[in-house]
Parts: sequence; C-alpha cells; structure tokens
Amino acid sequence: MDPWLILSTGAALIFFVATGLNAVRYRIRHNIPAPAMSGHPEVERALRVQGNTLEWLVVFVPALWMFGIYFDGRIAAAVTAFWILGRFLYMRAYVREPLKRRNGFLLQVAATAVLLFGAMGAAVWQMFVGGEV
Repeated sequence: MDPWLILSTGAALIFFVATGLNAVRYRIRHNIPAPAMSGHPEVERALRVQGNTLEWLVVFVPALWMFGIYFDGRIAAAVTAFWILGRFLYMRAYVREPLKRRNGFLLQVAATAVLLFGAMGAAVWQMFVGGEV
C-alpha cells in the first residue's frame, strides 16, 4: 500500500471536513441554526461549497487511487496538493463573490482530469501495448 495515496486521500477528506467547519462558522456568525439551509447569502454559499466539494470527491478519490495503481504515489500526492489548492481558492472566492470562483474550480478540474485520464490512459496502454507504463 502506497503511503502517499493514504496521505493524499486523508488530506482531501480533511479539507472536506474543513468546508463543513467553515459552514458552521458562517452559521454561527449569522445566527442560522441547523437544519436551516438558507437565511444569509454567506451561509448558503458556504453550504454550497461543502456540497460541491462532496460532489467532486466522488470523482477525485477513485481517480486518485486508479492513478496510484499505475504511477508513483508522490506524483498523485503532488496532483492532490493542486486539487486542494483549487478547492481552497474556489471556497474563498465563492463565499466572497461567487462569480470569481472560476480559477479555483478550473484548477481542481485540471487536477482531477490528470488523475482520471492518466489512469485510464495507462490502463489502455497496458491492455494494448503491454507492460508497465
């Protein structure tokens, strides 16, 4: 088992927990108790960031592990760092000004694409060319 994949997955999950804590922080700041999902734009945006991060974890985590089957876990960890950076930039921008979330979003999409298409390309290579990538 590659410890870099474990640490990368853990870091992504810790970031997801941080998005939840961020939503709680905005709930407290604006006195919006759970289970309310609306009431102040910052709360709504923080909750949307949390939901969007969960939506992307469904693609990112399997892609990370698939990539780790074919490539060095340190490369996967570096790509994960870019994914987390993109998610952080997305979160910061979305809560402040949703229309400025694009750069963070595109960075995390690119990181996910590297993992997903890198793994799939390696699998196709192995199937049709043979041998290791």
